[in-house]
Amino acid sequence: MLVFAGDIGGACSDELFVYSPEVDQWAKLGTTGQGPSARYGHGAVVVDTKLLVFGGADRYAQSSGTRYFNDTFQLDLETMVWEACRAEHTPESRYGHSVTKVGSHVYMFGGYGRDGRFADLWEWRPVSRSWVEVEAGKPAPLGRTEHSAVAIGADTLIVFGGSAASGPLNDIYEFNIPYSKWSRVTFQASKRAPASGVTYPGK
Repeated sequence: MLVFAGDIGGACSDELFVYSPEVDQWAKLGTTGQGPSARYGHGAVVVDTKLLVFGGADRYAQSSGTRYFNDTFQLDLETMVWEACRAEHTPESRYGHSVTKVGSHVYMFGGYGRDGRFADLWEWRPVSRSWVEVEAGKPAPLGRTEHSAVAIGADTLIVFGGSAASGPLNDIYEFNIPYSKWSRVTFQASKRAPASGVTYPGK
């Protein structure tokens, strides 16, 4: 398991750590190249042999307020060399978004920026190293941040909860990749309490 950066209280980190469950130990990893600056609330996911990092924020970087990022980086996990991906068309600067690998696709959804919460969905194209906004139609999830997103199979992205302008959420939406369509999931069982900052451990 890899952990990159974060808010450590009074400052943000740009360090990368790996956890080895076999020996129950954390270790700091050394890297070279042009890597991300210190930040928190970024999105990160492993794609093949690369660690992809997008966006985030640093609340300590400037006296005028929080600095938001919309930069994209890749770390080669075999050579441990960072590389900045300079895409022409990128999502707006934000933090608290999700970046999720679904089959052969990578999607970024939501987050919070200077103008509030986002409800946009973007796909990362690793070959061209570019972001493409996805037109998914209605009904789309409300703009939100600090939600949970997870892949179900190779063609479905599930989004749960998070924080909207109205407060914490407990709704569930699924995005069907072949049809490029959002739909709200309804269920009869007792609903989970509204929550933001949620996580889903996966398999």
